[in-house]
Amino acid sequence: MDGNDVNTEKTGFNRRPNRPAATILSRSGPEIGAMMNPLGILRRYYWVVVLVTAAFFGLGYMLTANGGKDYTAHSTIVLRPESATVEMASVPGGLELTETTVETQLDILKSRQVLGSVVERLELDRDARFAGAALAAGDTFQARDNAISVIANNTRVERRANSLALQVSTVAPDPALAAQISNTLAQAYLDDRRESRLAEIEASVEVLETREQVIGQRLSEAKSELARHVRDMRLDDTAVGPRLQAEIERLNARLELPLEGADTSTAELEARIEQLKQAQVTRSIAEFRRDELERELETNGVIYDQIVSEIAQLDTRTRTLRPAAFVASVAEPPLNPSSMSPKTGGALSAIGGGLLAIFGLIVAALFDTRIKTTQQIEQELEVSNLGVIPIPTLSRKLVQDIPPFEFFSAHPQSPFSDAVRRLFFNLDSALGGLSGHAIALTSTTPNEGKTSLSTCLAMAAAQMNVKVALVDLDSRKQSIAEYVVDHDPRLESVPSLKDWFAGETRLNRVLVQSPVFDGVDLFLWPAERSEEATVLKEERLRALMGTLREKYDLVVIDTPPILLVSDISHLGRHIDGYLIVAGWEMITQSMLGDLRKVLSLAGGPIIGSVLNRVDAKKQHQLGTYDHLYYHQYEHYYDTDAPASQSTRARILGSLNRSKARQS
Repeated sequence: MDGNDVNTEKTGFNRRPNRPAATILSRSGPEIGAMMNPLGILRRYYWVVVLVTAAFFGLGYMLTANGGKDYTAHSTIVLRPESATVEMASVPGGLELTETTVETQLDILKSRQVLGSVVERLELDRDARFAGAALAAGDTFQARDNAISVIANNTRVERRANSLALQVSTVAPDPALAAQISNTLAQAYLDDRRESRLAEIEASVEVLETREQVIGQRLSEAKSELARHVRDMRLDDTAVGPRLQAEIERLNARLELPLEGADTSTAELEARIEQLKQAQVTRSIAEFRRDELERELETNGVIYDQIVSEIAQLDTRTRTLRPAAFVASVAEPPLNPSSMSPKTGGALSAIGGGLLAIFGLIVAALFDTRIKTTQQIEQELEVSNLGVIPIPTLSRKLVQDIPPFEFFSAHPQSPFSDAVRRLFFNLDSALGGLSGHAIALTSTTPNEGKTSLSTCLAMAAAQMNVKVALVDLDSRKQSIAEYVVDHDPRLESVPSLKDWFAGETRLNRVLVQSPVFDGVDLFLWPAERSEEATVLKEERLRALMGTLREKYDLVVIDTPPILLVSDISHLGRHIDGYLIVAGWEMITQSMLGDLRKVLSLAGGPIIGSVLNRVDAKKQHQLGTYDHLYYHQYEHYYDTDAPASQSTRARILGSLNRSKARQS
């Protein structure tokens, strides 16, 4: 290596020491996309909402049109007040019970028992529209169950306000069938209620008849016992009692008289009196028992008479039973279908589809972690964003047929060119003045515009009379070298930095100066097809940076994507720092976090970041301007104004020579 060619020691230039690597911080919580204005999301993706809405309208219209027509028939049942409650006279107020009873009748109307009666009366279990596949399979039980389910799903029973009127609404594919089902359901309900009440009366009669037999048996037994008791105790002889009393009084009188010469002693008289008194007590007890038996017989007789009377009343009630309800309005076949019209179905489907599309877009935006704002970049890298570069545009149309650095020269008054110059000024402020500084532009993935931005930044520096060098260390792409060769007729090929790193030539012999990049010294590395890995020896890299720092105010280094290529892992130790280029909506926040970790481990400081290739129109629609107002005020920029005559002539001449060389 020639000592005059490389100077590895720092001399009198005012350089700042390399900044320490940023601290690696773990992200708190899961990644969430940048919070966007919902109206902005809709402005950008309105076409998605329109397409989804149109698709749902067509689908709803088609399904409604091909789904057949339905008809709804209505019948009305009115419950009788006296039968709507149970024993209303014995319940104070009765309103709460009435409400409960009416609700119970609604449940009975919709019960499978009543619906099954409708199926049987109309033989709907033999109709394929109701029985379904079970009819063809010959499963009669399943066919009946399917028909009941279909009627249940297509029948609605409602109570009108707080009245006792119940409306039965039935939907069927045929108007006459709808009316027939509604009327049959009402009649089936009335029949069911009548049968239920008759069954209740019959059950009551059966219970009363059983009680009648029991009480009758008791009456018979009580009569027999009373007759036997009266006979045995001689209670039918009413003179027995007085005779006993008279005999007792006579004997008591004899005891009071002297007994001299009498045949009966005093002891015998007293025994006889005691015997008569005992007989008197026994007769009194028998009379009490007789009275008790008579009362019991009388009570059972009254109960027996009541039971007989109730049985007679129930028999009469059975013959004159009033219906629990009556049909107040018979269903008529409807004239117009009740099903939704195709237009209405399409409109409702379109509304649902539009809302679904809006919800999906908002959810997708919330979980979209692609880089859209400078806040996202600054959050991940913890450094300031130095610029927002829009895609080159002319008359609000994207320019993609020419390289950005050519557009920069041809249209210096465009928003794109102005943004590049703003980036240069911000970089100058971030570095504290340009004096022997070396920065490297890198990105996480290819195609984020890193090379184009490197060349434009170098050209902006040259326009400010800054001595600038552009170093291409991306050995896998030859966009700069290829462009220089194609547009500079003096060059058939360009020398490669690879020769200098191999020690085969001097640094000044790989310097390329071309009018295509006026004022910029180029150090290029044309891509080669080789299986050998590119290795940049650190001592040669240190020498290269030292020499370039001495000769230039600013050294712009174009590097390969740092996450994909390891060629320049140790470059960070020999430069002032990296300028991270993040393609708008091209990478995610996690990718930037990984890039930051890689640079921190390699000792590469980060100067700042650039949000590149921003579609100003779409960004305006999203409502995330990031100080990029070019889309709103593009009329302020004379984007169609040509460059200076010399620049324009040079570019046109280069293009003509390129076309001639290709032909």
